[in-house]
Amino acid sequence: MTGLTEKHVGYFKTFQKDWTGKFYFDPRPYYTEVERTDEHNVVMLKCIGSLSDRTSLIPVLYLDESPTSLATIGALCNSLNLDVCLRLTAYNLATKENLRQAVSDFLQKTGVPVERVHLLFDYGRHVRQAETKTLVNNFVKHMTTLRKLGKWSTVILHASCMPADLSDIRPGRYDMPRVDLALWIGVCDSATFKDVVYSDRTIMYPQIPLDESEKAFLMMTASVKYTTKDSVIIYRGRKILGKKAGGFEQYIDHAKAIIADPTFFGRDFSKGDEMIDDIAASIPKKGKLPTGNTRQWRRAGMSHHMTLTADQVS
Repeated sequence: MTGLTEKHVGYFKTFQKDWTGKFYFDPRPYYTEVERTDEHNVVMLKCIGSLSDRTSLIPVLYLDESPTSLATIGALCNSLNLDVCLRLTAYNLATKENLRQAVSDFLQKTGVPVERVHLLFDYGRHVRQAETKTLVNNFVKHMTTLRKLGKWSTVILHASCMPADLSDIRPGRYDMPRVDLALWIGVCDSATFKDVVYSDRTIMYPQIPLDESEKAFLMMTASVKYTTKDSVIIYRGRKILGKKAGGFEQYIDHAKAIIADPTFFGRDFSKGDEMIDDIAASIPKKGKLPTGNTRQWRRAGMSHHMTLTADQVS
């Protein structure tokens, strides 16, 4: 079983040094269903206690936390005057017959006033295009009820258009509609909810990659993603290493395909676009053609995606 280790806590501390604004902290996705309940509480408290400036952190909590966890973290947040975030999962939003009562109970157990609670609607992994209208109606229904509890600090709509992985997709080009953005636009188009904050998982899979074994590395493919105004283009490659593998050189072909496409935003659009343009130019460096690696391409894709999305939702 896996969990949040000292290494991950180190990542957290590094991020906190480089980020000057407030941020949400949710260790729960790192835990299996068996482990995470008790450890989630311990790690949350440990991380809050390790910060020199604790006002920057907003702990993320769930409806199914134990009463003890809610009371303990709520008391600490109240003593430090910290906001908290309540994450309503896709399961909560689909199955809770009386969501208002469940949220009211949460507020009572934590003791945190509604004005310091950020309400996060998380519609989960790989929202499909056919679900958009249904989920917009679901959000409007729940939010109409929940705002009767008071004025929430922030209301966030979170979703993902990305599949769990690309294992079932053959090499080639695919266009993935940005259903997460369409869902947010659908909510904002209603006359009632125009101040809802947008959130997505960029181009990352909803599944957190915990498997860092050699076997997992050998199975990596040279696949990249490039975001357009209404879709994410997936360039699915073959395995990088092993028999019949395509190697890192596949990334050069992907880069050339991206800049040749009319949807390319130009090298000056973001740092990611600059890297893609450099690789497509195929100018040797120290006698070798630059290809980029899996991590660099992920960063390039995220740089481009976040620049574009910030423009779209601002």
